[in-house]
Amino acid sequence: MIRRLYAPDHGFFVHYNSRSSDSEFRRLTNDLREFKNVKLLARQKCLWGDSGIVRAAISGIQALACQDFIYDYAILLTGQDYPIKSDVQIRQRLVLAAGGSFMEATAWPIPVWEKGRAIKRIENFHIHLPVPPWMRSLGWQLMWQHLTIPMKRRIPGGLHPHFGSTFWCLHRSCLQYIHEYVFAIRNTSGFFNMPCFRTSA
Repeated sequence: MIRRLYAPDHGFFVHYNSRSSDSEFRRLTNDLREFKNVKLLARQKCLWGDSGIVRAAISGIQALACQDFIYDYAILLTGQDYPIKSDVQIRQRLVLAAGGSFMEATAWPIPVWEKGRAIKRIENFHIHLPVPPWMRSLGWQLMWQHLTIPMKRRIPGGLHPHFGSTFWCLHRSCLQYIHEYVFAIRNTSGFFNMPCFRTSA
């Protein structure tokens, strides 16, 4: 995917799940050495519906901050994504967006989604059940590994829950806002650890 999207003025920030193969990560590292504008992020443990996925995305935004947000847009993709438009078409679409961002998000309540049960993902505590990989071949779904505990937790900071896709295309101004917001949270809760080191040219 990186080879397909590559251009000298693009930047790539790659996260590789720490639960995945170390040998495959070393192979990926070697394969990407030829690209000067590709950075490998610190590996996070990512499970379905877990905060590790958020931490990985936030670390990518932090890497953008370390480069002073030099890019107009950032697009969060997975290894399963593949562009169906050319680089020229993608650039033209983002120019037409005129600083707008793209994200699927709907405020709760959403009665038709999971018959109103989706809010349990946020309101309840969960235990993640270790399930061997071979069980997936029997039809075991990743979401079944989360056991919901019938004990409510408080949504912090007066936030109102929204649901939607994990993936987004955000303008620089939006990325800067997220970066500043997360650092404000980190300073009060210590939840995120996002060091940034810069060296002089």
